[in-house]
Amino acid sequence: MKLQLPELTLVMIDVQCPDLAWLAIADSMRGIDFGDAVVFSDTDLAMPGTRWVMVPKWPSSPSAASFSGTNCPNTSQPAG
Repeated sequence: MKLQLPELTLVMIDVQCPDLAWLAIADSMRGIDFGDAVVFSDTDLAMPGTRWVMVPKWPSSPSAASFSGTNCPNTSQPAG
């Protein structure tokens, strides 16, 4: 039986290593049903049960951190 977290959104931000991002999402979703799962990446991970939001390949970690604090909350949708 999976843990039910319908009010929680799983977020993955990755532009460096899509293979590891895919594994991390799969591992995170293995025992949990999230209300939403969003992947922000320059590569579509084609992960069932997730939404892909295309983002540019950022030149640095600070650029990605800036995105996560300003744009990420505006792109996520509330569950339900």
